[in-house]
Amino acid sequence: MQTREYKVSLIGPSEVGKSSFLKRLLYGYNHIYVTEKTMGVDVIPIDIQNNNDKIRLNVWDCAGDERYRGLKEKYHINTQAAIIFRNTNNKNHCIYENELPENIPKFYVDDYNLQNPEYTVDEYKSMLYNMINN
Repeated sequence: MQTREYKVSLIGPSEVGKSSFLKRLLYGYNHIYVTEKTMGVDVIPIDIQNNNDKIRLNVWDCAGDERYRGLKEKYHINTQAAIIFRNTNNKNHCIYENELPENIPKFYVDDYNLQNPEYTVDEYKSMLYNMINN
């Protein structure tokens, strides 16, 4: 059986932990910290296994810094879902969220704590799997 693939946009303000979150999903553990800024977009495939079902999320890690955002909404063409980083101290995520196609599933990560994430890697993967399959 061929693995189903989905294009997922990872968006939010600069320096909120988007790239670190993605690397944690990729490598499977919490002690990864990315210090370089994303320039434009990086595309990283993440495989998620749930029982006998496997899906691949082709995650487009989009820069949050205005200087590196390049094509903005053009990055989200054919996006099928989004992971949106939000900070409760401001509403900057709305700028990025407004660039997304309408009516796609959205997964929100609020006030991501780099030192002590709210969920384990496996819990995040399970939540993302459920978002795609609902």
